[in-house]
Amino acid sequence: MVNFMEAYKSGLNSADLAKKNKKEIDSVFVELQEQILQATERKITVTRKKLPDQDSEQDMETFDFAMVGRQFKSFQELNKGTKSHEKQILHWAIAAENVQANNVSGGSRWPEVTNEEIRVRKLKRGILKELARWTPHPAGYPCQITIGSKIIYCEDKRGLERALLEMLRDPVVGATLQELQNLPIPEQVGTEVSADSINPDATDHAESDG
Repeated sequence: MVNFMEAYKSGLNSADLAKKNKKEIDSVFVELQEQILQATERKITVTRKKLPDQDSEQDMETFDFAMVGRQFKSFQELNKGTKSHEKQILHWAIAAENVQANNVSGGSRWPEVTNEEIRVRKLKRGILKELARWTPHPAGYPCQITIGSKIIYCEDKRGLERALLEMLRDPVVGATLQELQNLPIPEQVGTEVSADSINPDATDHAESDG
């Protein structure tokens, strides 16, 4: 007889382990976030975000927010009626942002602007930049970090920490962070870091987001 009960119990155990792993991964990114904020006088945040693929960056021109009161297309509207290969494609990334140079939070002035559109605006203005690609796993581990053409597989917490250290030591990543840190800070922007910038993707749902 096929032992479905045993498989069922095994699935429950796997689900519990996955939750534990993801919580552990989140804790590593929280620590990374806190230390980078401290090192940059609370200018720079480093978090996991969904960003547009380079092949679809041309669609960023759709999100020109220069004219106040202009009606902006959402990602859904942008993709509506287009062929599948023309749709806006998003991927998970480890991204850095100068939150003190950020004056594009949207707020009540643009109530219909989505988080994705806000991130596109930040990319266009150069206050948000991708450091590496982030590939999560349904079980938490092995997750994957891609720095340029180098792929690092993280089998556990120590492996993830080593990969993030290697990312920060990369000369291209270092130059990107330096560029962000040197951005001019608008006088009207305070030094308070918004919740969205600090923890936009606190729980790793990448495997369920397609």
